Amino acid sequence: MRWPKNSLLLDSEPLFDSSVFITAAHYRPYRNLLSAAASRGVLIISSVITMELYAGFRSQEARRAFSVLHLNLRRTGKIVVPQHEDLLVGGQVLFHLSRKLGRLDFKDHFRDGLIATSAARIGATVVTENRRNFDLWRDGLARSGRQLSLYIVERK
Repeated sequence: MRWPKNSLLLDSEPLFDSSVFITAAHYRPYRNLLSAAASRGVLIISSVITMELYAGFRSQEARRAFSVLHLNLRRTGKIVVPQHEDLLVGGQVLFHLSRKLGRLDFKDHFRDGLIATSAARIGATVVTENRRNFDLWRDGLARSGRQLSLYIVERK
């Protein structure tokens, strides 16, 4: 997967979801996409994704490699941290989603919600494999007057 031409990724900074980071370890197209964003200086990451990744590393080698990237992103101010407003908006969206969908398991949605609300706040494009959850968040945020850009990637 090359850096997409004429895509939303060229119009805003890409915020890669953990689904892309995790898959990049064994799927070269995602690894190339992440490397291209990093080399262009446009890669940003959510502190929520950082937490998910550190919690899930299966090897010290992967942890060390990510730690180097994380340090560079932190040094250059490329880490997005959810703000209080993001939490408020996220709660409102979760309320509306639970009304719309019926029963909603909040633990399955709150991390994606923090990523989505903070990405919408700064105008970043979320790059993810998780179409279902992030489409819900895009629609919920639109209801509250906020725009979330998504770039859905799929393995071939």
